[in-house]
Amino acid sequence: MIKPGDGYAGKSAYDGSWYRCRVYSVDANSGKAKVRFVDYGIDDVVSARDLKRLPSEASGIPKLAFPIRLQHVVVPGDGDDYGIDAGEYLRELVYGKEVTAEVAYRDSDGTAIGTVSLDGKDVASEMLKVGLARVLRKYNRDSKAAFKKYGADEEIGKKTHNYLWVHGDPYGSDEDDAEADKEARERRYGGVPRK
Repeated sequence: MIKPGDGYAGKSAYDGSWYRCRVYSVDANSGKAKVRFVDYGIDDVVSARDLKRLPSEASGIPKLAFPIRLQHVVVPGDGDDYGIDAGEYLRELVYGKEVTAEVAYRDSDGTAIGTVSLDGKDVASEMLKVGLARVLRKYNRDSKAAFKKYGADEEIGKKTHNYLWVHGDPYGSDEDDAEADKEARERRYGGVPRK
């Protein structure tokens, strides 16, 4: 019986080879399982009969890929405008290449937050320069430091008038960040806005 959360070897439909994977869910009706090939970070659906439990000693081997969110920048997600473009560009930048990830911290769900570099280039800078990312604006020291680090790259992206910048400045949509910060300040000071 296939158990979600456990480690398996899964046969890739792409090339017919077997790779380590983690099972997310199994549909008993279709006999299909949603998996992530842990050494590549790729999600796929495979036949449950193409899954074999890994020996216990294999589960201790660290995975070669892990999710990381770029620190200090906002990149559109799959469901956002330009999300697919951002994913394709990111793939073009890093797929099949050796990258260096520096994890600054992990968020509440365990996702790593940090920087990714490739051949001495900061991936966030590259995303900003083509207009597929923007600097995260918050009211704190980290945000000011991030703007110093990435502001010039964002300006290059703005001048392209592509993707996020095609209709002008998207920072009007940052109201959610400002609102969340405002609410946090209000909670901290007993519901009374601090001046």
